[in-house]
Amino acid sequence: METMREVASLSEIQNILDGGVFPKGYLSNIHIGEDTKREHRTPGDKWGECTYMVLADFDGYTNQCVGYCNFFEGT
Repeated sequence: METMREVASLSEIQNILDGGVFPKGYLSNIHIGEDTKREHRTPGDKWGECTYMVLADFDGYTNQCVGYCNFFEGT
C-alpha cells in the first residue's frame, strides 16, 4: 500500500497513480473533485483546512475515489 507523499500538483498525483499504485493506463480521467471538499476531522493537522478526493475512471466506473489531497487544481 502506498503511503502519503507530499506533492505540489495534479500532474504529480497522476504520475504516482498511473503506473505506480495502479498499472499504467488502468486509470483514466484522473482529477481532483472540486465538489468533494471536506473539512478535516482533526483541526490543526499538517494537511491544512480541507481535503479533496482524487477521482478516476476505470473498469466502466466513473469518478471513483483513488486517493486524497489537500488542494484543488482543476484540469
